[in-house]
Amino acid sequence: MKRIGICVLGMLLCHAAAMGQGYIGVFSDPQGTSCEFVEAYPGVMQVYIVHVDVPESIGSQFMVYESAEFTGVYLGEELGTGGIKSGNAPTGVSFGYGVCLSSPIHILTISYYVDGTSDPCSYLEIVPDPHAQNGEINTVDCDFETVILEVGGRGNFNVSAADPCDCSDPFALLPTEATTWSRVKAMYRD
Repeated sequence: MKRIGICVLGMLLCHAAAMGQGYIGVFSDPQGTSCEFVEAYPGVMQVYIVHVDVPESIGSQFMVYESAEFTGVYLGEELGTGGIKSGNAPTGVSFGYGVCLSSPIHILTISYYVDGTSDPCSYLEIVPDPHAQNGEINTVDCDFETVILEVGGRGNFNVSAADPCDCSDPFALLPTEATTWSRVKAMYRD
């Protein structure tokens, strides 16, 4: 029983450490406070990529995935923090911020042409850069250590009371597996 308690405590501490690095999300404002978008009329829409809930960071690597139901057309992107970048958001991008920054870190502003036809709850999501050697969403802390982010944030389009979809907690999007306490105990039997 003592071993199970230690294992559970260890898992919680590891999860807390991972959460301490925050996440990179898709937002409708450069401060990273709202992840919902409304395509009210045809035109250019700004999408902000922001690293939130992070103590300090000097770089990141990720890709912005467009769901099939999102009909916006990528027009281009601009750095939000300064620094340098390699690649672009739709195919995979790496950033060096130039200095050590604390959150919220406005990494990138992406412009899309939207015409109001995206399905409710269509989305843009931060996913691993396909060129990342470890296949993960990466950031670099101010001690030059690579930090793997557990999850990327999502920005939802055309959310309404009739079509609710929540993007405010990216950790809620993590897959889970139903189990019983007996199965958990069986994993640690001698």
